[in-house]
Order: sequence, then structure tokens, then C-alpha cells
Amino acid sequence: MTRGLKILTFQASALVSCALVMATVADVASAVAAAGPSEGNPRPVNISLTSFALTPGTLYLKAGQPILLRVANDSGLSHDLTAPEFFSAAAIRPADAARITDGKIALSPHHSLIIAMIPAAGRFSVKCSHKFHKMLGMSGLIVVDS
Repeated sequence: MTRGLKILTFQASALVSCALVMATVADVASAVAAAGPSEGNPRPVNISLTSFALTPGTLYLKAGQPILLRVANDSGLSHDLTAPEFFSAAAIRPADAARITDGKIALSPHHSLIIAMIPAAGRFSVKCSHKFHKMLGMSGLIVVDS
């Protein structure tokens, strides 16, 4: 490969990377704008799924405070975030509710998604429902105070 072609390939790759970053920023901005009624901007909240941990182990939220829940599968294995009581009690933007099936958000390796929601008060168990994952440490608690 000639030097000029290598530079052109590198520049094309850099442009694609920039476009992906811009698309991600636009997605987050759209999620914030469409989160629904709020007393200010929705607070970003992160949950990380790894092999085999759920971080944070206990997540503390305020009832009625809008959040943008980012669930990230930071591992090379498929995982899910299962919390049917939490999701059914919360007010969730309809487009995001469609991404939750039977109280579960399934994620491929190294993928994430953002759910715009307003949590309801309560204590909710959360886990990965894949075989043996909970036993290996993929469980936790979501505490939503009034």
C-alpha cells in the first residue's frame, strides 16, 4: 500500500470515528430533551454490567426525580439487567419502554442504552438473569427514597 493511500485510509477512519461520536452525543441530547416532565434536567445514572459484577451494587435514587439510566454491558459476554418491579413502577418514556421486555434489558457485549424515566419509591432487586450469573455476583438493589 502506498503512503498516500495509507493516509487516506487513516483520514477516512478518523471521519467515521468522529461521526460515531457526534451521533452518540446527538442521541444523548435527544434523550435529555424527550425525558418528559421534570423539575430541571434529568440526572444521568450509570449501571455497569461486567463478568460477573453489577456496579454499583446498591443504586440510590429519589422518587419523582427524572433520570437518564445508562445501562452498559462492559464485558465480552451477553448480560441483562432484570428488575421487573422497578421498571413496572417507574414512568418510562414509551420509546424506551419498548426496549424493556418482561422487566429485562438485554445487552450484547460492549453495548449500552439509555432509558429516560422517573422512578417510583421502593426497594427493588436487580440481577442478571443468565444462568449462574446472579450466583456469581451479578445482583444488587435499587433504593428509591421518597
